[in-house]
Amino acid sequence: MELKLHVNSPLYFPPKIPLALIQSRLCLFLGFYLIHIFKGNEQQQLFELYLGFLIQCAGLTNSSVQAVAEQACNTLCLLFNSNKKPSKRLTPYTNKILTDLISFIKDAKATQFFELIIQIVKSFEDEILKDNEIPFKILHALIDRAEAEYLLIKADREASLFTLDKVWNTIQSIIQLKDMILRYQDSIEKMLVPLFYHLENDTNFPYEDNILDYMAVVIKTRSEVTPLFWQLSKLFPRIFEKQKAELMHLFAPLNQLIIHGVQLFQNDLEALNMIINMFILGLNPKSPKANSASVSEAALMLQLAIQYLTIPDIMWESILVACFNKLESLSDKNSRRFLKAR
Repeated sequence: MELKLHVNSPLYFPPKIPLALIQSRLCLFLGFYLIHIFKGNEQQQLFELYLGFLIQCAGLTNSSVQAVAEQACNTLCLLFNSNKKPSKRLTPYTNKILTDLISFIKDAKATQFFELIIQIVKSFEDEILKDNEIPFKILHALIDRAEAEYLLIKADREASLFTLDKVWNTIQSIIQLKDMILRYQDSIEKMLVPLFYHLENDTNFPYEDNILDYMAVVIKTRSEVTPLFWQLSKLFPRIFEKQKAELMHLFAPLNQLIIHGVQLFQNDLEALNMIINMFILGLNPKSPKANSASVSEAALMLQLAIQYLTIPDIMWESILVACFNKLESLSDKNSRRFLKAR
């Protein structure tokens, strides 16, 4: 097998590029055998040659060879599968592979291309973070691609979110790494400003919930509220109104804001009044889909705010009136008991 690949290697690479079918079959073959062949010191160059072949195929964008790109990405995802502990033979090549893949991000079309980046980052996180330039270069390229895809969708609301979904998921998989949050959060937030800008200016931004979840993860991990997230929290009432007085994905970031933003709220009574009013309104959501869980979330947040924050006397009347009115309106004993306990 090794001899066959050695002898025929000139046929698989430029200038004698084979038919797409042959390339595709070779990619499939390498998925099963590449890790197990070319292990001799004198064969290392052949191992690198065929690994490089897979990487270059993964970045193909011509429609006539998309099957090759799909198979190459599938093979590489198999080799780098984070659930199966990829071979240590791949470790020395991870940064070189990612550097090559970065150059393909702008135009990549293979459906598994972005999943491949996720798998490599998950599998070799420690190795990759040794050189912080690599993850930041990946993020820059991904954010640029996300912006381009988003503008296409804005221009044509019927356009598919398929690619943008994959790009966004890849961004999330990197920025939510614990070490990235603890070591580079300030730099990451500066990079994400263009995407967060859409949260403020597009009421239908498709990744609003993802950003809210990300805020909760970061605040919990760092035990602090960053200036950008404090600024974004001022958009919560608009999101809350759009959700017809249901907290939904606002629940997690609000939870963390209250726990870790005590001093911020004490210095900003307008912000404190903002969240208290949201919780009061949340006791009577307007959404036809709202249920007792929706009310419970608002009651829990109100309880948390009272526990952690210093509520000015002027706010207590509206809080107590809202709670007693809600209590009186409930006929179900369990619901009454829960709200009364809060």
